[in-house]
Amino acid sequence: MSWGSEGVADRIGHHFPRACWPPGRGHRVRLRHACHPAHATRENDMQHRHRVGKAVFCALALWAGSAVAAGKEPSAGDCFKAGFESNNADAVAACYAEDGIIWFPGGPKAQGRVAIRDGFAHFLGGFTVKEVQMTEIGHEGIGDARVAWGTYAIRAVDKASGAEFTQSGRFTDVQKKIDGRWLYVVDHPSDDPPAKPETAKN
Repeated sequence: MSWGSEGVADRIGHHFPRACWPPGRGHRVRLRHACHPAHATRENDMQHRHRVGKAVFCALALWAGSAVAAGKEPSAGDCFKAGFESNNADAVAACYAEDGIIWFPGGPKAQGRVAIRDGFAHFLGGFTVKEVQMTEIGHEGIGDARVAWGTYAIRAVDKASGAEFTQSGRFTDVQKKIDGRWLYVVDHPSDDPPAKPETAKN
């Protein structure tokens, strides 16, 4: 997703257009591995997976803990809020089913956890999320499926300029209970339209 005070077309259009857009990884390789690049790559990949696993575990634990404290079963939205506020693309992607779909606001469709993760990682490379507010207006449940709709407000900071902005919008999603967790199967957020300019009074 991309939210910004200048609107999705300006912000997200630059951050989500290139088909899930994997950002460069650029893991630092120590000098002692310079003559053994294959070994260095394997070690860096293992370290990266370990760090990612710990980060995702912490984010999911925070998500589940906050929902339990509130006395409710955690939804995919609770998972998303915790992951996005932790600025962790892996934790956000873990809120989606393996073949889940998201339509990024003003941007393309991404399907599958890898594509969804890459899209959020690209966004988080340019912005730091400070707060996510999601207000559910309603929901309907049918067996192990759930449809929800509501509004959101994202407060974030542009890393390049340091400018803080808040973007609001609305969402409609379909969740499914998979292995005991509610996950997004379809997620369709969209930003609020820009305010109409005031007309001059005679």
